[in-house]
Amino acid sequence: MPGLHRILELGLTNTSPKTENESMRVGFDTETVVVGGGIAGFFALDRLRTAGHRAHLIGCPRPGMDQTQWSQGILHSGWKYHRGDPRPFPDLAKTWRDMFEGNTEPQLPREAIRTSNLWVWGDVDADPSLGLQVVDTPECLGHHRVHHLEETIIDPGVVLNHLRQKHHTCCHHGLVKVARMAGGFEILTGRERILTKHLILAAGAGNEALGMMLGRPPGFMQRRPLRMYLIRGALPDLYGHAMRQKEVALTIHTIPGEHNERTWIIGGALAEDAPDLHADEAEHRLRNALMVFLPGGLPTGCWWSSYRIDRAEKATADGHRPDDVCVELVDDVHYVWPTKLVLAPRAADTLLSMLPRPARRPEQPEPTVWQQLPELGATQGPIQEAELKWRPLT
Repeated sequence: MPGLHRILELGLTNTSPKTENESMRVGFDTETVVVGGGIAGFFALDRLRTAGHRAHLIGCPRPGMDQTQWSQGILHSGWKYHRGDPRPFPDLAKTWRDMFEGNTEPQLPREAIRTSNLWVWGDVDADPSLGLQVVDTPECLGHHRVHHLEETIIDPGVVLNHLRQKHHTCCHHGLVKVARMAGGFEILTGRERILTKHLILAAGAGNEALGMMLGRPPGFMQRRPLRMYLIRGALPDLYGHAMRQKEVALTIHTIPGEHNERTWIIGGALAEDAPDLHADEAEHRLRNALMVFLPGGLPTGCWWSSYRIDRAEKATADGHRPDDVCVELVDDVHYVWPTKLVLAPRAADTLLSMLPRPARRPEQPEPTVWQQLPELGATQGPIQEAELKWRPLT
């Protein structure tokens, strides 16, 4: 009878036979496990299953809440990064357009699109990549000259929910611990023990702790903090970039609410330059920025809040943003960081190219261990999920 190591090398089994010790199983419960319930994890799962891999995803109970849901959903064409930054930035606008038009997998619902027409104002020079000047603008923009910019903003939660529903039988939630075993990996999720041949870590900031569980020395990941700002009230729809010379001073997008109420999410240099401010200092910075870039003023009765979030990425020598996606294989573990939301399909394609082709096997029922794990629930809006402290602004 072959030893345990040899049995595990044989690959997947349709059951999980146990030894005399009931805590030990022989055979894998799946070929691949993706850990991470954000945009990177879901795109990785979709690419793998579409290509024929037997894969499951395990995420936290609130999908995408650590980073994806708090992103502004901008499918950057690269315009923002090409200004004053000589480094290349991949343009995946056509890739996303094809997914929304149903021309390539995964086909995404068009209702995820909030707008495909951003505005740019402030220090706007003669940039041929900008569209025509906008004539009818909200009063809040005051005297600023405003131009169209062909970029799309999506609701990341709608995309996550679509991919979760598409693969709902393979999406689970649980807090995981990981360990190596002969020929593969062991994943513990409370009471359940899962055996997998391949392990993909696409958990954003969680990749650091998971990698260290597997013996990887610290320092392989970096966190670039942001303090994002929110304004809530009877606001107009506003999507775009406010420019200060070559710098994107503010990036604003709108989340619709009830009873004519909207919430602006504000990023850009305002969010990047001073992420650790006290609330009073943060309010002072916000008010100064509004006076410069929205000189027409805001309606009365507006409230503001802020939150801090870390952008988790592969560590770079200078601590700056990586130039592209980061997908690496270290000690048989695949680590995935898409760098920006727009690059998630590129990260998934890179990952797929690094994995061996899936073996052809007859259809088999899933091992019962997967039935014991709860299905991953639907995503909720980040504003509803977060515990924000609101303060009066106007």
